Amino acid sequence: MSANASITVDGSAGGQSLRTALTLSLVTQRPFRVESFCAGRIAPGLRPRHLALLRAAEALGGRVEGGQAGALAFNFLPGPISAGSHVLELGASAPSCLVFQCLFYPLALSGGGELRLLGLTHAPKGPTYHHLAWVWLPLLEAYGLRASLSLQRAGFWPEGVGEFRGQVQGTKASHALADFMQTPGALDEHLADQILIPAGLLAAGRLGASSPGTTRFTAARITPHLRVTAALLEEFLPVRVELKDEGEVAVLPRAPA
Repeated sequence: MSANASITVDGSAGGQSLRTALTLSLVTQRPFRVESFCAGRIAPGLRPRHLALLRAAEALGGRVEGGQAGALAFNFLPGPISAGSHVLELGASAPSCLVFQCLFYPLALSGGGELRLLGLTHAPKGPTYHHLAWVWLPLLEAYGLRASLSLQRAGFWPEGVGEFRGQVQGTKASHALADFMQTPGALDEHLADQILIPAGLLAAGRLGASSPGTTRFTAARITPHLRVTAALLEEFLPVRVELKDEGEVAVLPRAPA
């Protein structure tokens, strides 16, 4: 298969699969097609919060085909990342923290820039602004990924539109912590899901030279979200993700064919 061949993504998992695919598509510049998006749910297809995410990804670099409200299938064609400052008006239906997590990696790997996001900063599902600032970003520093955040105003679900800014730095070498990341440690189920993308980037060699580039940890439990992210990592990157029912997780470089 060509390195630029389009990937077909099962969209039945909803926003989780879309966010992960967008991140990895912008990083690898591989297009993808989503099918059966939110199929079987009360309100299937793209909803306003998903459309806000797609528009944000387009602003950073790329193009959506067929991405109208209610669509069950659509394509995303990545383009060169537009570094610099971006103002993203997401609206009250879009959790801005999830959008920031989606766009953080491609922006960091492209040299950094600023994201100013207007939307929900504290939603009932997904990370809040303070989770990003106090938990998620300190974890990413182990991979040489850094950003500074500032909260202008909080936006609480269901109708609050808040604002925060993230100054994303370009990537620092991760090899100094490679040995540490191989040592198993315990993470809660949410952090276990969120650490998979930087672990995959490390294993794929996109965060600088590191050997062997392996991350190992124990998750409180193996969630469906974690399985979806693991499967997409293996589609977009030359990595292998090992999951054991008792919670052990390993993200490793894929052996050459």
